Amino acid sequence: MVAGFAESAATLHLIEAIGGAKFPKCIDFSIDYLRSGRPEDTYASCEIVRLGARVALVQVRCWQGKGPDQPITVARGNFLLTEANP
Repeated sequence: MVAGFAESAATLHLIEAIGGAKFPKCIDFSIDYLRSGRPEDTYASCEIVRLGARVALVQVRCWQGKGPDQPITVARGNFLLTEANP
């Protein structure tokens, strides 16, 4: 569940950053589980590490009630940037 949330957050962050000119397709996604997730609100912050013409690398940090300084997961995703369909 948390992995899907992190991947969705990374994809949406990329779409917003590139302005919808290209569509990101996930080609690799790895996640490190640092703490147990609980049934409560979960938040994510994303950072674009590299944004090239065809490939982007995004890092995602997910946390719950204790704040971003104590993440429950850290993930990295590689995305292929394809032309958006008109």
